[in-house]
Amino acid sequence: MVILQTITLLFSISLIGYFILLLVFIYGNRIPAPVLKPGPPFSPIVSVVVAIRNGAAALPQLISDLSLQLTDYPLEFILVDDKSSDGTDQLIAECCRKDTRFKAANSKDGDSRLAHKKRALAAGIDLARGNVLLFTDADCRLSPHWVSSMAGAMQKGGEYIVGYALPRPGNSLASQYQKLDFFMLMLGARAMVHMEHPWACTGQNQGYRMELYRKGDGFIPLAHYLQGDDSLFLQHLRSIATFQTVFLNDYEGRVTGRPEITWRGLLHQRLRWAGDANAMWRHNHWFFIAILCTFLANSGLALLLPVALYWTSLLPLWLLFFGLKLVLEGVLYWTGNRVFTEKLTWSAFLIWSLIQPFYILTMGLGSFFAPRFGWRTR
Repeated sequence: MVILQTITLLFSISLIGYFILLLVFIYGNRIPAPVLKPGPPFSPIVSVVVAIRNGAAALPQLISDLSLQLTDYPLEFILVDDKSSDGTDQLIAECCRKDTRFKAANSKDGDSRLAHKKRALAAGIDLARGNVLLFTDADCRLSPHWVSSMAGAMQKGGEYIVGYALPRPGNSLASQYQKLDFFMLMLGARAMVHMEHPWACTGQNQGYRMELYRKGDGFIPLAHYLQGDDSLFLQHLRSIATFQTVFLNDYEGRVTGRPEITWRGLLHQRLRWAGDANAMWRHNHWFFIAILCTFLANSGLALLLPVALYWTSLLPLWLLFFGLKLVLEGVLYWTGNRVFTEKLTWSAFLIWSLIQPFYILTMGLGSFFAPRFGWRTR
């Protein structure tokens, strides 16, 4: 009986916490972005760094997008091959011969204390001559004004830029879920930046000043984590320095990523991301509590459903909890759709809401096994 009461209390507290979190996200997306404090004049010199592992299929499109960047800022592109076995290194060498703005790097030249993507990125950053570092992934697509938009935000006073990213459309249920789920994650990131407490970002579209990277001793303090090059890195920097973070709302600064066609591919991707969530307690207590409330509230709903279907007297209570969740998430979704004018449908939102509790339960449990998944099949 005591165990049941404890579980009920924990679920109730988590559900209330999750509802409060959704209200915070709604509020943060309805308020204007904070006004940047004026600083000393800053003239961006841009280094775009891309870590690539077995990206030969997608790399020609990214190279084309980078080549077509329209900007007056001094610019270089550093493509880092991370032990690819599909001819990625040859593609990089070829584009470097054709366009002197491109430079080739290899992850083996990165700091030996690092592994996976962080080592590859560190190798590229070591070659960078710019005072602005921009990052994206090999399977992302960029607008011709992406560099100008990101660097322009730096010139106006931004020091860490959280860029907007979204998967490209896909026809499978997994890819449709992925797109809407990523959209909701982006809304959460935007809200917290607007409230001047940035929590999350994505390696598909971010940038920061070189001086911040050096001040944080690069990725070395996060060397033991599987990921650690985006949200954890942002939190690490916030623990040692004060700087201005910008969420880039500019349409030209958006990036689109690869859609995951299968559930297996989506789960593999997200399990790698979820692994670092377990480490967030050491870097941002409130962010970790929000993650924990999200996991416990949605997992509780997932586990309570079969119980409520068996003991039907509990079904009205389950419907009440799920209905409140649906309304608050729906308001956040509607608010975000007005901001970004994405072509996301309410039917897709309803499917996402139904799947989400079971998905979060799977992610939460699977996050403890995330170190086994590596980066890009390694």
